[in-house]
Amino acid sequence: MSHEVEYLEVTVPAGTTLFLEMDSALASNVSRVEDSVRARIERAVFVGGIAAIPDGSIVHGTVTTADPSGKVKGRAKLAFRFEQLDIDHDRYALRSELVRFEAKGSKTGDAKKIGLGAGAGALIGGLLGGGKGAGAGAAIGGGAGTAMVLTTAGKEVELRPGTSVEVDLAEDVVVVVPQA
Repeated sequence: MSHEVEYLEVTVPAGTTLFLEMDSALASNVSRVEDSVRARIERAVFVGGIAAIPDGSIVHGTVTTADPSGKVKGRAKLAFRFEQLDIDHDRYALRSELVRFEAKGSKTGDAKKIGLGAGAGALIGGLLGGGKGAGAGAAIGGGAGTAMVLTTAGKEVELRPGTSVEVDLAEDVVVVVPQA
């Protein structure tokens, strides 16, 4: 006696959050637009008590933005979206919202570097040439601090395999689930 499995179409609604674990390594200074991105579903997605997307399912996507940090201004940025879902041997088109990351700013650190350069320059100038020397030393030291900031790039955005990421579905996804 053969036992046929019946299937049910389940709609996972737009706005549903997917909890993912990154399989791909990405970095704002290494990744390129259109590079492939892969992640695994960390927590099953249930719709009406049915596991529509089991944990361990794979999502595939592409990098949409990869901007390294700038030397003077411009924080590093990294963004990607998912376009495909693999459940067992079945493949589904999906569209996620963008996953966006931006490096933290370093303005406070930059200001400290410039201020330290000016302070050191003023101290050296004052020791060598009195009040007039202190003013000249501050200008030179401040310039040296500025030069250091201009030649030091800021922090990059890095995502290593195993990093947890959350993303919402931008559109409904209809999947076929075996009925118990």
